Amino acid sequence: MSPWQFRAYLAAGTFLALLYILGGEVTRAVVYGTAGVCAWAAILTGVRRQRPRPAAAWWLILAAVQASTTGDLVMGLRTWLFPDSTGLLGAESMIYLLSYPLLAAALTAIVRSRSEGRDRGVAIDSAIVACALGLPLWLVAVAPVLSEPGQPVGILLLRLAFPLGDVALLTLLARLLAGGGTRNVSLCLLLAAVCGWLAGDVVNAVLAERGALETYWGGALYCLSYTAFGAAALHPSMPGLTTAAGAPASRLTTRRLTVLAGLSLLAPVLLLGQALTGRQVQAVPVGVACVVLFLLVVARMAGLTRQVERQARELADLAARDGLTGVGNRRAWDVRLLSAVTAAHRTGQPLTVALLDLDHFKRFNDTYGHQAGDHLLKGAAAAWLDVLRRDDVLYRYGGEEFGLILPGAGGDDALRLVERLGEVVPSGQSFSAGIASLDGAETPDDLVARADAALYRAKADGRARARLATAA
Repeated sequence: MSPWQFRAYLAAGTFLALLYILGGEVTRAVVYGTAGVCAWAAILTGVRRQRPRPAAAWWLILAAVQASTTGDLVMGLRTWLFPDSTGLLGAESMIYLLSYPLLAAALTAIVRSRSEGRDRGVAIDSAIVACALGLPLWLVAVAPVLSEPGQPVGILLLRLAFPLGDVALLTLLARLLAGGGTRNVSLCLLLAAVCGWLAGDVVNAVLAERGALETYWGGALYCLSYTAFGAAALHPSMPGLTTAAGAPASRLTTRRLTVLAGLSLLAPVLLLGQALTGRQVQAVPVGVACVVLFLLVVARMAGLTRQVERQARELADLAARDGLTGVGNRRAWDVRLLSAVTAAHRTGQPLTVALLDLDHFKRFNDTYGHQAGDHLLKGAAAAWLDVLRRDDVLYRYGGEEFGLILPGAGGDDALRLVERLGEVVPSGQSFSAGIASLDGAETPDDLVARADAALYRAKADGRARARLATAA
């Protein structure tokens, strides 16, 4: 569809809504039916031409619009031809009611296709929006029905089904708004269509409460809703409506926080408004809404707190880990060594450190390339981790040099362990090692200095060997 055809469709739909308001009873019936049939045709055309994936949501939207307009047809038959038919009245209500689960299923399919897995933050944000906006809908549409005495149970349930269906649609609409995914013209039109549908229900509920249902002003909103459904299907951006988000949708931006804060205050504001204007205070639904909103906000803050704590732990872990080999880095070595030396001084248990330096690593890099050198470092670290005991800890000390902290190991035990490490070095390479056991009350720096001196003796003696450090 070309841009001018799309704009012509929108203009025609707006004109029908205006004609519905200005026309007489017969004109309104004709206009209303025309808007519904045009929506059928537009949705069907959009799905067949643009072939969205998945297309199930659009077929469900088409079915919902068809059910609604079929209900309009039955209502017309009952009004004009069979005014006393209770059977048509029941059929009309059931057909109208069928459109709600169909539209809810369509919105659910769209939400799932736009979501990359479950997001607890988005779910809570959606619940806050739905609870805050559902309260006025409850006060306008549900509370008046419940306050009427002497209603048969079947009639009461049928009358409650429509506003409860609106609450379900409102919840899904909030989930669609709070979630991620591509924000395009088709999405905006779909949101406008659902909002027009809900607004029409609210307007009719208010008019029914005032005894003015015969004016049926909500019909103009339904006409606009039909037009928006059709326009959403015809717009070229329609296939992108079900594209999943590329970034987390639960990020609490300033805009989202402002909206959520305002909606959270809606319930107490309504309560104050009822009290200050002298109206009957509906304390139970407003109080329940306040409690639910409070608990949802607490749950959201708790989730954010856990997220911050988890990210802090992840950052701390990244800061202490070598990016290439995955073992601890020099910073983590310094912290762990100080802790190990302090514990050894306190308990008297033996402690040994070893420095391992890959032999001729620069020549290996020059011969095979730096990528091969990186593979050697990673392979060596992985192979050594498989040999070490549970309490032994491996660190990348710097460059091609690694450090070992061996709690509870003496010098001879460490020497045998290092010899086993020499047997698993990848690519037939070797390393030189210096080993030093904690002696007396020496500091971590003194301990490392003795291991380093032993490492230099191993290199001087021809490499590919380990040497024990002399006593402190």
